[in-house]
Amino acid sequence: MDTLLNQRWQAGLPPFDGDCLVTDGMISVDNLRMLLAIVLPELKGDDGGRTLYTFDDWHQHDGYVTNRQETEWSSLESLARNNDLLVASRQGDDYVHRSFYPENLSCLLRFDVPDKDCGDGTGLSGTFDLSASPPKIARILSILPLTLRTGLRLELSKGYFDRTYAG
Repeated sequence: MDTLLNQRWQAGLPPFDGDCLVTDGMISVDNLRMLLAIVLPELKGDDGGRTLYTFDDWHQHDGYVTNRQETEWSSLESLARNNDLLVASRQGDDYVHRSFYPENLSCLLRFDVPDKDCGDGTGLSGTFDLSASPPKIARILSILPLTLRTGLRLELSKGYFDRTYAG
C-alpha cells in the first residue's frame, strides 16, 4: 500500500470504512478486463474530474509501503479495452496488486494478474477487488452481468484488508 492508504486502512477510514467487492478466486483475464470495463465508467462518473493515483500494492505480499504516482484515467481505461495491455501491466511479483484511487479517497480499485498460467488452457488469470461505500458497491453490483457477479463476494473492507495483510 502507499503511505496514506496504509494509515487510513489501519484507522478504518475511507475507502476502508465500507464494503469490498472481491473475486472469489482467480478469473480469466478476459473476465477481469470485462469487469474493469464495466466498473471504470461508474468510478470515473463519480470521480473523473479528480486526480487519480496508482501504486504497486504489496499489502498481500509482504506489507511493503510504497509511494503513489499520479496517473490518468485514460491509462486505466486502456487496460479495460485490451487483454494484452492488462497482462503487460502486471507487477511481476506474487500477490502484488496494481492499485488505483482518486484524490478524494472514495474508492480503492486493485487487480493482480500473476505470471502463472491458470492451468485450464485459457492462459493467465487474475483477481480484482474494489473498496468503496456500500451505496457505490451496490450500484456497481446492480449493473454487472450475472456471469461476472457470481464470481464475486462482498466483505467489509477493513476486515478484508486486516485478514489479507502479509506484513
